[in-house]
Amino acid sequence: MDRRAFLFSAAASLLPSGQHHPAAEARAVLLLPLTGERAPLGRMLRGVALAAAESVNRALPRGARRVALQVEDWQSDPRRFDALVRRHGVGEGRPAALMGPCPHELRRDVGTFLEAVDGALWDPQGYEGGECSPALLHFGPTPHQSLTQALPFLAREVGNRFLLVAGEGAYGSGLARVGKWALGRMGAELVGKAEPGMRVAWLRKLKRERVDVVLCTLEGAELAGFLAAYGELRLDPASQPILAPAMTELEARAAGSLAAGHVSCQPYYAAWRTLGNDRFLAALRRYLEPGTVPTAQGEALWGLIHLFGYAVANLGSLTLHPVLVREAARGRELLLPQGRVVVETETLHPRLWPKLAIVNSDGSFKVIARSQRAVPPLPFWGLDSGACPARDVAVED
Repeated sequence: MDRRAFLFSAAASLLPSGQHHPAAEARAVLLLPLTGERAPLGRMLRGVALAAAESVNRALPRGARRVALQVEDWQSDPRRFDALVRRHGVGEGRPAALMGPCPHELRRDVGTFLEAVDGALWDPQGYEGGECSPALLHFGPTPHQSLTQALPFLAREVGNRFLLVAGEGAYGSGLARVGKWALGRMGAELVGKAEPGMRVAWLRKLKRERVDVVLCTLEGAELAGFLAAYGELRLDPASQPILAPAMTELEARAAGSLAAGHVSCQPYYAAWRTLGNDRFLAALRRYLEPGTVPTAQGEALWGLIHLFGYAVANLGSLTLHPVLVREAARGRELLLPQGRVVVETETLHPRLWPKLAIVNSDGSFKVIARSQRAVPPLPFWGLDSGACPARDVAVED
């Protein structure tokens, strides 16, 4: 028996005996920030999710279980997200899956809780890597997928002297740690690391220090503030660009012209011109608010809901226990707008197609380079051990 078959059998053994009759629907609870500071992200994700559920259900044969989404608002408050996970993650009537962007600072605790109750969270956002929990199915890029091609490209095309501006949260600091490791590995020069109180001072001396590229792992309001400070100093992104791996259309549009000329790295951009993406955007048209475009997180959630539908169909009439559904997703292949994606059997992370893009003056992106192959997640890339660290071991910057 191979490993996947063993895991599948082990998950099935968790079910109470006799529960093998088909249900009317496959229910997933979608945890989204529909109000509060992250509401634009939440509303975009809700529209994508509704379109994805319609797409899955339309393709089902007669009598198959339909995907049903129950949407809960965590109000951009991590404490409420945690409470909703604990409410919906246990009990006889719990859903077949929990989905949604988990606040980075909660991920470890959420993973530990869901492991204890045999639950699972399907997360569409990028994260800092190093995650070992089988209860978390990630669909966003790891640092390896965000940086392994972006850094060499910019070193070759712009220059190999980098300034590191690190975010303080789990995601930003994780990206910075791996970025620092990757720069050393490729022989680039790290001119310095701008600490929080010294970021503007470093911007003032970019030319004097002959910095070629600013690797910035800030997010949200911090990223917007850094872009604004760069713009006020009238620096030139054509010669000294900021590489902000976490920047999507939401952040670029919020920053406006201040983001123009700077660089992002994501698996998906709405401006990516392919027949598959044209069809994707057409499917979303009546579900998104005017002027809203899907980001990489939106495309990832579209993929997760289709993956959920395929897993449910693969289970036939079995009761939809969250662990059983999660295990049925291992090894699944999906055709997404970014390219053909495979969920790795060992890591439960997808192989993705990173793209490098420059921000236009209107907040849209122009893709300037893309991977020629699907890039593996390597979630422990940049860790000395190269393997899953113990839960109580902190990884130093």
